[in-house]
Amino acid sequence: MAAKSGPEILKILNSLEKESKAIIEDVATLAIYGNQSYDQIWNMTHDEKTIFTKVLREKISLDRGIKPKQTLTQETI
Repeated sequence: MAAKSGPEILKILNSLEKESKAIIEDVATLAIYGNQSYDQIWNMTHDEKTIFTKVLREKISLDRGIKPKQTLTQETI
């Protein structure tokens, strides 16, 4: 990896800080809307969080009366 200048390093650090805050916000959102503990969500893998979010969105849509276009079974076939 090549050496970076001061402004480049600051740009990278700012980007990492924004990503970290976005992850924390996502975890808090999943915990609140998914009725799960913050720790449970935090300890999930990225794939688990992605699936949890997908299923939670589908549940919210169903609660609002919006029918899903596909089921999980249809996606795997």
